[in-house]
Amino acid sequence: MIDYLKYGSFIIAVLASISLKAQPSTSDYRFTEVKDVPVKRAITAITQDNYGFLWFSTYGSGLYKYDGSTFSTYKESWSNKHSLNSSLVHVIYKDQDGTIWIGTEKGLNRYRPETDDFENINLSSSDNFKPLAIHSIARLDDSTLILGSHNNGVYKLNTTTNRLSTIPFDHSLDRDWLRFNSMSVVDDKLYIGTSSGLFELNKNGAIINRSKFLVNNKEFTIKAHVSKLFTVSKGTLWIGTYSDGLIRLNVRNHQADSRALHITDKRILSIAEIEHNKLLIGTENDGLFILDSAGKTLANYTYNKFGDNRIQSNSIWSLYVDSEQRIWIGYYSDGISFYDANYDKFRDIESIPYKNESLQNSSVTGILEDPESNLWISMDGGGIDVLNPKNQEYTHLIDPNNSVASGLTSSDIQNIFFDSKNNLWASSWNSGIFYLEKGASKFINYTSNDGLASRSTICFAEDSQGTIYIGTFNAGLQSYNPKTSKFTRLDSEVFRNAGIANCDVRKILIDKNDVLWVGTTKGLFTVKKRGDVYEVKSKNKAMYATRQSNSLLYYILSLYMDAQNNLWIGTDGGGLCKYDVSSNTYQWFEEKISKQTISSIISDSEGILWLAGNNGITKFNPKNNEVINYTVNDGLLANDFHNNAVLNSGDNLLYFGSYNGINFFDPTSLNLNLQQPLLYFSELRLFNEKVLPKKENSPLKEILFSTDELTLKSDQSVFTIEYAAIDFTRPSDINYAYLLEGFDNSWNYVGTSKSATYTNIPPGKYTFKVRAANNEGVWTQSPISLKINILYPWYKQGWAIVIYVVLGLILTFITYKITQKRLAEKRLIQYERDKRQQEEELNNRKLQFFTNISHEFRTPLTLIKNPIEDLITNKAFSFPQAIEEKHKSIFRNTERLIRLINELMDFRKLQFNKTRLKVEKIAINAFCEQIVSHFEEEAHQRNITLNVTAEREDFYVYADPGMLEKIIFNLLSNAFKATPDEGIVSIYLKTTEVPIILPEISTQTPVNAVEIQVQDSGIGIPKTEINKVFDPFYQVEGMNKQYYGGTGIGLEVVRSFLIMNKGKIEVESEVNLGTTFKIYLALGNSHFTAEELADTVTILPKLEKPEHQRSFTSMGKEQNKLSSDSSAHNFTLLIVEDNFELRKYLKEELKDQYRIIEAVNGQEGLDLASKTIPDVILTDVLMPAMDGVTFCKKLKNDLKTSHIPVLMLTAKAQTDDWLAGLDAGADVYINKPFNIKIVRSQLKQLIESRQKLFNKYFNELSNTKFKSNSTSVDKRFISRVITYIYDNIDDPKLNVENLADELHLSRSQLYRKIKALTGQTANEFIRKIRLEKAKELLEQGVASVSEVGYKVGFSTPSYFTRCFKAEFGKLPTEVK
Repeated sequence: MIDYLKYGSFIIAVLASISLKAQPSTSDYRFTEVKDVPVKRAITAITQDNYGFLWFSTYGSGLYKYDGSTFSTYKESWSNKHSLNSSLVHVIYKDQDGTIWIGTEKGLNRYRPETDDFENINLSSSDNFKPLAIHSIARLDDSTLILGSHNNGVYKLNTTTNRLSTIPFDHSLDRDWLRFNSMSVVDDKLYIGTSSGLFELNKNGAIINRSKFLVNNKEFTIKAHVSKLFTVSKGTLWIGTYSDGLIRLNVRNHQADSRALHITDKRILSIAEIEHNKLLIGTENDGLFILDSAGKTLANYTYNKFGDNRIQSNSIWSLYVDSEQRIWIGYYSDGISFYDANYDKFRDIESIPYKNESLQNSSVTGILEDPESNLWISMDGGGIDVLNPKNQEYTHLIDPNNSVASGLTSSDIQNIFFDSKNNLWASSWNSGIFYLEKGASKFINYTSNDGLASRSTICFAEDSQGTIYIGTFNAGLQSYNPKTSKFTRLDSEVFRNAGIANCDVRKILIDKNDVLWVGTTKGLFTVKKRGDVYEVKSKNKAMYATRQSNSLLYYILSLYMDAQNNLWIGTDGGGLCKYDVSSNTYQWFEEKISKQTISSIISDSEGILWLAGNNGITKFNPKNNEVINYTVNDGLLANDFHNNAVLNSGDNLLYFGSYNGINFFDPTSLNLNLQQPLLYFSELRLFNEKVLPKKENSPLKEILFSTDELTLKSDQSVFTIEYAAIDFTRPSDINYAYLLEGFDNSWNYVGTSKSATYTNIPPGKYTFKVRAANNEGVWTQSPISLKINILYPWYKQGWAIVIYVVLGLILTFITYKITQKRLAEKRLIQYERDKRQQEEELNNRKLQFFTNISHEFRTPLTLIKNPIEDLITNKAFSFPQAIEEKHKSIFRNTERLIRLINELMDFRKLQFNKTRLKVEKIAINAFCEQIVSHFEEEAHQRNITLNVTAEREDFYVYADPGMLEKIIFNLLSNAFKATPDEGIVSIYLKTTEVPIILPEISTQTPVNAVEIQVQDSGIGIPKTEINKVFDPFYQVEGMNKQYYGGTGIGLEVVRSFLIMNKGKIEVESEVNLGTTFKIYLALGNSHFTAEELADTVTILPKLEKPEHQRSFTSMGKEQNKLSSDSSAHNFTLLIVEDNFELRKYLKEELKDQYRIIEAVNGQEGLDLASKTIPDVILTDVLMPAMDGVTFCKKLKNDLKTSHIPVLMLTAKAQTDDWLAGLDAGADVYINKPFNIKIVRSQLKQLIESRQKLFNKYFNELSNTKFKSNSTSVDKRFISRVITYIYDNIDDPKLNVENLADELHLSRSQLYRKIKALTGQTANEFIRKIRLEKAKELLEQGVASVSEVGYKVGFSTPSYFTRCFKAEFGKLPTEVK
């Protein structure tokens, strides 16, 4: 790339050359299609704003802003009030202030560049109720716009107030059919082109008149349908019509010079003025017309799909000339095209399909110029063409009927050469050489028959003797002697030794000393003829001395001798090399010239070298090594050029042949684009998210384009700034560089990248700068800049630092304290560690103690169990029924205690892995029935349905019988505890329907198994608890600790036993519906080892039911839970106990003294207490649903039941448990096991104490004022009762109903409450208080007997006297 300053000395010359040579002739406007246009709709208008952006409006697809490479789209959006009000845009107008106005099908919009959106102008008026379709806009003065509509007239808009008003006509017109298509100003007069002709509006804008002119002293009006108006300098108005062509009107004081130009009968849609006062006329379907200032047609460009088209379509809707004199065309449905004088620096000669006046083929292999300045052009596939540059006439010599010469029978011509006699030599690929003698009209074809060594020839050269040297393909050099007309192959020993006798010769150059420089595929050689002897030398060693490489190729493609006799060598893959004849040295330019393949070399008149190859054409100045490269982006037809297809013509034009035709140019006047790109900031991104103005947390108040300074928060330090150039000349070749001043040390040259990303920039003030270089490498002298201020985070503010210092001091102090504390904690941790170790040792000793004591329990339990079993089963003994029941209870609980001890022992053995498996064959049906028989008595007494069901009778399973018995017994025991009276407990035996996976046998192979289901209809287990029931020491929430194992280890033992027996257990449960435990044991014994199998396999027989269980006395469950003779007792006792045996025992022992009510848990007990109001309650502590402590608390907090005394029975004997029970409100706390006599005594004392307590309360409340801070619920209740009676004591109507309403109790509840507390009925209690009060008043002597009687609520003195006498044993008159 070149630097802008290097062109400084040439600016004047360049500008002059542009005006003289760069301006195209009339027919040289070739328009280039704009790529990637996002729409193919009709382009209705084009304009350029003050920033340089081009705006394109479309018929139905909105508006587009273009910077040369990117289109920004604006369309109607119903959800955005600042979008275009319609996507059908008719006109774009830029006023003198640079404001962009958009006329659409629904009205008018004003573009707001600061927010990149639109303000919709309200065009409603008193006589307009529908949207105005604005088709034309003009400015009348600084604050007034004139708007032309279709079918709605002309309006005047005050741009300051947005006030709209209609402009009337001087005579009536049918505005419903009047279209106002275009407006233009001439000499302060606004002309309006309409569908009814030309009208005008004076400066004051008061009324619209039809335009009238004097032409040759006659009045002249234009009534044709006017479609377009355009004003040029000198007051000339060009009028495009709908079908009457073009009218030129030169207006001066209504004196007009009018001329009608019937250039087309199609609609004229657009007019523009270009250089030299020429006009461009865009038509509908007649293409583009170019006219001079007088109206003469200079050219008419039309589109033909078989021709050399300069435009893309014949329907041209809009034309525009931008600030740099580019011409833009908007088509109906074929996008956009433009003409830019700087876009194509090179003219070209092409092969155009179906056009005879063009090259026969595009692959040009050679170019020559004859003395008449005709160009002879050889082509690979097209033969030879002769071009007359003056009249652009082509003669195709491949055509046998051409007028120049016949006999050219081959089209694959590889090179052409004029010898010193102007004879033409043409080499072909397969047909030898074609020779055309000067003045001859027919080619002579030389082939192998004439002595050619190869039918493929490549190049020619002539020495001073007239000898023609020919380079061939695979046959080295040949010579032709014109004197003898003989061809000679140069393949003597000297050529063979040099290696060029059979190589490809690409180029032959003969210097002034007649030395042949031969470029071949084997390198560079010199051939010198001395008489009849040739001397051949290889130059490869010297030439490639500084470029030794294993991959080096010695392919020489081109040779050129400059004016200083320096030889320039073009290689294939090695770049450019120079041989300096004077110093006999070679110099390579691989670091200066990027070209690797140099296919042709030539110099211009100033000694500048021009190199063609595989990436365009390079201009190389050998004096200062300045390099400029041109490619297809600069207008070349191709980047790849043929070998040695180059010509410097007589008029100093350079021609280069490529695979796509010929490019030619004057190297001294090559157009240079010195226009610096206009830059702008296009977009801001934070963390790769686009930032929009005025959004939440957005640092932008306006779009980035309009922002000069940007303030970012500390957490916004990762940002991307996108930038772009407004440049329409090869914008894809623009290169950028950016710099963040204050952060970057140098400019970042990023090529064509249009964004810069910075991450974690420290807080501070920066300036972001961007530069750009255009397609010629001209850099902008003044970069654009954006100030960026990144704020410090709050924690780096000054006040924060002060806080840090204070906090530092505090932290230092705290650290000191913490250090001291940690030292103390370490000592404490060590102490706790030692303590925990001691506790673990203690726990182990405790467990060992419990294990040892369990062993000790076995002897006394045996001595209890066996004698009591003898008493039950021995028929020699006969006991009363009650005694027998007690014997059976003793026996059942003895067995339970033995099971609990065994369970503890099993758990201990499992912990120490001391349990051994002894597997036997078990008849599982009989086995389960035997276990079930132990629960039949409890099932009968509790009316629980108990059964064993089997799929078949002959079920056998291999397992340890002792373990299996404990498993099933444990599950049944749990089931009975969970199942309420009248429930169901069952065992179901079956084989699994399909083999299942038993992990202890195999995790992959399923096996056949027996399934034992233990089901109950109990309270169930919550879903959240199911996965925990097998954990050791875990009890289900809401159950007492006797449920599901009691000790908390029962189910853990069950699972462990099953794992040892190669089985598994699963559980399913639903709350309030029941629980099912499923045991799976594999069939057969192959999964056990020989050591695990018993020596002798025993099939267990079906066991007989124990005698003592078959002889129990049936005791039907009392449905109402009241003893049969309950009516004989005055006091009611509520027993709340979940253990059936204990509850039954207590009932039997206390039924003679009390009326018994039973409840199985705290919740049921609370409900019964509220309904029946018992005199005393006896409750357990550990129960399901609600424990005894909670039950007692709720009982004592309820006014209806707070007076009932409570006696607690529990196995929890710790002091904390005792205090918890008393704190809950229990009156007596007795530990299990208990003495029934003590229980009887305590119940009796509770009832008597309650009566004494009431009497105490009554005396206190009767004789002293009530203390409000009393905490007794009963005291508060009595206080409320007495206070209410005292407040209403003089009311004779005071009765039980009034008192019950005041206390929010029913009459019966109040009656029972007072009866329980006082031993009196409610009426007796009220009367007693009245009389106590009367006695007090009489003793004070404040009133007579009658007055006292009335004051305490007695209706008559006589009744008062009788009641007083009955209560106190004396008359009222005796009390003084």
